[in-house]
Amino acid sequence: MSFTHPLSVVVRPALLAPLLLALLALGGCREATPVNTTRLQAFGESLDLTLVGVAPEQAARARAELAEDLTFRTRAWNPWTAGALADLNRRLATGAPLTVPPSVLALLRTGQRLAAQSEGLYNPALGGLVALWGFDRIPPRADPPTQRQLETLLNSAPRIDQIELDGIEIRAAAPGTQLDFGRLAPALAVDLAIARLHELGIVNALIQRDGDWRASGDRGGQPWRVPILRAGGSGVLAIVALRRDEALGTVADHQRDFIHQGRIYHDVLDPRSGRPARASRAVTVLLPDLASATVAARALFVAGPEHWLEVAQRMGVTEALLIDRSGEVHVTQALWSRLERIDPGARIHRVNPITTEAATIAP
Repeated sequence: MSFTHPLSVVVRPALLAPLLLALLALGGCREATPVNTTRLQAFGESLDLTLVGVAPEQAARARAELAEDLTFRTRAWNPWTAGALADLNRRLATGAPLTVPPSVLALLRTGQRLAAQSEGLYNPALGGLVALWGFDRIPPRADPPTQRQLETLLNSAPRIDQIELDGIEIRAAAPGTQLDFGRLAPALAVDLAIARLHELGIVNALIQRDGDWRASGDRGGQPWRVPILRAGGSGVLAIVALRRDEALGTVADHQRDFIHQGRIYHDVLDPRSGRPARASRAVTVLLPDLASATVAARALFVAGPEHWLEVAQRMGVTEALLIDRSGEVHVTQALWSRLERIDPGARIHRVNPITTEAATIAP
């Protein structure tokens, strides 16, 4: 499906009406270069691809190639069903040296690098924990594990840094190691899709998936302007203009969850406790690539409002926003200076991740 979109912000249909009203309030609705948007399927969800200034034949070729690549990566990077990563997980239990499939190598190396930066708050070697909670299936199994089950798994302490990667050979020191890269997998696939568009000579593009945005170039001379949502995803908190090569990654407690005996359990699991992290509702991070932004957002979510600035500094993040359990919004000064406020009722604390100085509340 393709259509011409007159707005300088590309959104999902469910968000179009409230965001249009917000843009009118900002004076943001104006004539712009027509854009062509196509919806693709990847990793069990819809992905919106927007191209600007591209001839129909070139756009059709790009859409076909990206659809094929995304279908391949969706299968290869699924840790639980038939595919390269699932097969690697089955063989990791032997403890013997293995050859990493080429289709998985980039994902594994990226996961190791970002996990090291997070100092363990992101640990893709805990695929067994994901399965224990039932988040290895769609929809999730609505039955939380017992404390004894969690302790048994965590006592084996499989960590991504225990995986030895020598060239294309891999060995896991912990026998319980199961790899599940979570939202990193689709984020990296989006980054690779943008790289492929560049190879095809397409500079101006935007890809959106479930609250994540990856920009390239601009939209007819205007920046790509995208929403940051309120907690729960019910509306727009603010608008931010993305730079020419920049990503906005969001991790939120409403993106994947289940209800058991009246309580909601989400899939942002704290590797230290094995349970969903409870101090945060949502975290948004801006970085040059979506893979890094997504993992950083997850690590900051797990760290919570008390420690997120320390983790941001370690991971080189200066532009980030955290919504805590009470609905208070914490935003770094670097991101605050780029925000176009939409929700005037939000209580926003501006902070500096470098000095961790006392917050000020925006009027």
